Amino acid sequence: MKLIILSITQYKEKDGIITAISENETVTFKVNRLLDPKSSGHILNTPLIEADVTFSENNHKYQTFKNGGVSFSPYSANDSLTKLSILSLIQEATTRMLQDEEKYFIHKILKRTLINIKNSQINPIILGIGYLLDLLQITGNELEFNQCVFCGSQKDIVNFSFSDGGFVCRACSEPNLVPALTTTQMKLFRAINRNKSECKEIIGCDEKDLIEILKQLTIYIYDSLGIKLKSANLIF
Repeated sequence: MKLIILSITQYKEKDGIITAISENETVTFKVNRLLDPKSSGHILNTPLIEADVTFSENNHKYQTFKNGGVSFSPYSANDSLTKLSILSLIQEATTRMLQDEEKYFIHKILKRTLINIKNSQINPIILGIGYLLDLLQITGNELEFNQCVFCGSQKDIVNFSFSDGGFVCRACSEPNLVPALTTTQMKLFRAINRNKSECKEIIGCDEKDLIEILKQLTIYIYDSLGIKLKSANLIF
C-alpha cells in the first residue's frame, strides 16, 4: 500500500505511531523502533514522504508496520529555506485543518503539490497558497474569486474582503475601507486560484506580494477555523 506520511507521534521509548493517507483512506499504524536510526522502520520517520508498506497481521489497536520502502520524497539535498518552510506548512495545515476521516480527500492534490515542489519549477510559495485554498474548499471555507460576494457583479472589483469571503465590487464596498490586498495582489491571488489545479508558474510576480497574500490567508484560516499555522512564521 502506498501512503503519504502526515504525522508521527512517539510511542513508548523508540516506537512511533504514524498517520498517513492513501488514495482511499486515512491509515494509522505502529512502527516498532521508528526512532532508532539503526532500525529498518526508521525510513518512515519523515513527514510527507510516500512509502510503499505492508503490515503484519495482528489483533492490536494499531496495524503494525512489517516492511516497505520510500517510493517518493519531496526533499532534495540543496533545498532552500523557503521550500522547506512551505513543506512544513503543508504538513501542518493538512494535519490540523482536516479531520482524520477526511484527510485522504486531499491525497491527489497533495501528491501533485509535492511533485511540483520537488521539481522546483514553480515558486513554492505559489504552490503553498494554492494548496491552502484547496484545503479550505474541503473544509467548506472556500473564498470567492469570480464575482462580488454581495451582489454577484464581475465588474469594478476594488477589494478582497477575507472577513466576507472574497471579492467586493465598488458599489458594495465601504467608501473609506482600506483594502486588505493591493490591486496587484488581488490579481495575483486570483491567478493562483485559477491556475492551482494545473500548477502553473506566474511570471513576473513579486515574492513580497506572495508573502503578503500567504500572511493574509493564514490569518483568514485562524479567523475561520481557529487554527494558527505556526510554520507560516518561518516565511514571513
